Amino acid sequence: METISELDLYEPNGPILGGNGYIPAQTQRKAYQDLYETPQTKIACIRSLRNLIEEKQEENNFDEHSDAFLLKFLRHRKFDVNDAYHLLERYYTNREAKPEIFRNLTRKNIRKTLEQGIVCVLPQRDQHGRVLINFDLRKWDFSVPWHFDKLLRVWVYTLTKLFEVDETQINGIVIICDLRQLSVLQTKSLRSSMLKKVIDLFQDNFPFRLNAVHLLNPSWHFKLLWKMINVSAFIKPKLAERLFVHDGDLSIFNNEFPVKYLPKELGGEVVYDNNIWVKELLEPEKSEQVTQLQTSAHIQALNKKKKFSFSGTKRSTASYNTAKKI
Repeated sequence: METISELDLYEPNGPILGGNGYIPAQTQRKAYQDLYETPQTKIACIRSLRNLIEEKQEENNFDEHSDAFLLKFLRHRKFDVNDAYHLLERYYTNREAKPEIFRNLTRKNIRKTLEQGIVCVLPQRDQHGRVLINFDLRKWDFSVPWHFDKLLRVWVYTLTKLFEVDETQINGIVIICDLRQLSVLQTKSLRSSMLKKVIDLFQDNFPFRLNAVHLLNPSWHFKLLWKMINVSAFIKPKLAERLFVHDGDLSIFNNEFPVKYLPKELGGEVVYDNNIWVKELLEPEKSEQVTQLQTSAHIQALNKKKKFSFSGTKRSTASYNTAKKI
């Protein structure tokens, strides 16, 4: 029987959406090492979380209990059942408190904003299996007050779909924003209330793993605004550690992200077509065949290998409740 130490073979990353549950070997290993995830842990913790929901059903209004849905919250909290339950509570409370974001959050209602190409999900994962998102602020119409909420709706819909994929739940996402061409007028339109709303919406209220935010080429007026708003006062220290500002020198950024993963707008080689992403996200039935073709090679590679089992030092279900959080 093969052990976790033998999960050293590199398998191709899965597609951004879909994947039919495919998780490459290196991501399985990451899940084991970072999240303490094993097949036994998943089964036990999903059962425990569902039991906890049922015990407290008079206190909550959770409307979805599927294994896949609960697993997102458990992975986000490293299989701490109590923490996952509290995250569920905050998630649903957040939805009720922000109807302008969550009400009627459908493909039809976000299509127009999505087609503007502000939130651009790149077509392939990076070398760490992470999803890369190019946040193109230049296309944001700051002059229209309600456009901010529309943009948040696009973010919520996009992240919800991305984190339906096991590989993304484990490896997370990276957000990249090039501020080089942000105008003075656009910068002046930014408000601390906007940042606070973003933080309230996502920080500790949404089951997604944010590995890093990279801000490139900040202008003098953006740096001034950044200092005036005092961003660190709004975010937790762990998130602050994942926020990187690259002012002029992009060598560290370029070392982290080879050009083969980046779009041409960021100095890379990828020819990005936002229309393709919109079609894949909003019209999965039309892109299903393409997704299946992308996935087939991965599934075939997986089937050729032996089934891996996890042995060695194991933790009891109770020990996950004291594990260090992300």
